[in-house]
Amino acid sequence: MAQRTRTLYPARPPGTRRALPGPDRHHPKDIRRWLTSLFPAITQYAGPELIAAIAYHGVDPGADTRWAESGAATRSEYARWCRHLCGMACVATVPHARDGKAPSLFELLDGACLHGACTRTDGKIEGLIYAPAAAYVRDVHGLDAQVHRELPLDQLIAARDSGRMVIASVHKEIASREREREVAR
Repeated sequence: MAQRTRTLYPARPPGTRRALPGPDRHHPKDIRRWLTSLFPAITQYAGPELIAAIAYHGVDPGADTRWAESGAATRSEYARWCRHLCGMACVATVPHARDGKAPSLFELLDGACLHGACTRTDGKIEGLIYAPAAAYVRDVHGLDAQVHRELPLDQLIAARDSGRMVIASVHKEIASREREREVAR
């Protein structure tokens, strides 16, 4: 029996773009709604209602009463690592979209660390190293991951339009700037 594959983005002729559904295809809230209909909303924080409080207002992550949902062994482990789990949250969306489930963030973190993808200097968490993280998800989770040090927007769109899932590394201040633009309107 032939194996069936699901293409999230049907192939289109080069240079064409797929129109987003919805009344206003260019409004950020419509785009966000469309994306979350395709992919699960997984965050690095167990309690999504605390994202702004933890990320922008200095609330102690240990105050997150839903910490155990992350897969952390203890509240203090969650508090120490959750600010550094953005990459794991992004990775978790792929098997979740593909299989309907994903390992916990801390299962992913443990695997990434075993593959040398986590950096610690003098006890301080420095971040995720992408090449070993890509090797980890390829080897363990069967994801065809590639790392591009720089990927121009047109190439990112072309990868997405060819049916690939694309994860782009960005800084949390992008969301802050978007919020400032919405408030200014």
